[in-house]
Amino acid sequence: MELGRYYSQALGIEPNYAEAAKWFRKATDNGFDRGFAGLGQMALLGQGQPSNPASAFNLFRQGAEKGDAY
Repeated sequence: MELGRYYSQALGIEPNYAEAAKWFRKATDNGFDRGFAGLGQMALLGQGQPSNPASAFNLFRQGAEKGDAY
């Protein structure tokens, strides 16, 4: 999850949205519900993809349904 955040927000490294999405997906696959928020934010902001508010909403909703209050 944190690696996804570092790649998506370029925290001390060059942004790499494909790598960020990979780590956010790994997080969700391993039960870290916050990964949905990371993927949703990327979809909303158009990071590595065209901006897609509907997809972002669905990802945020999935995380919320699994218990992520973010």
